[in-house]
Amino acid sequence: MSLSLSLEITTPVAPPRALVLHYPFGHPLGEVGNLAQQEQIFWDALGLLEEPEGPVLVESPYLWRRTLFPLKQT
Repeated sequence: MSLSLSLEITTPVAPPRALVLHYPFGHPLGEVGNLAQQEQIFWDALGLLEEPEGPVLVESPYLWRRTLFPLKQT
């Protein structure tokens, strides 16, 4: 079971089960402190284990809502 943040990298690897999230690198379970979001992604990923045959590659329907701004130069 894999959580991935890059469809382009995960597709050729073809892991047995993978959930691809369209989140920034470093945030495979979503926003820090958002426990409900993190739990949902965790259970979605575990649900892939119910698939009888692999490889299974699922793109998450969730979108990253927070905009990341670059640091101001001083």
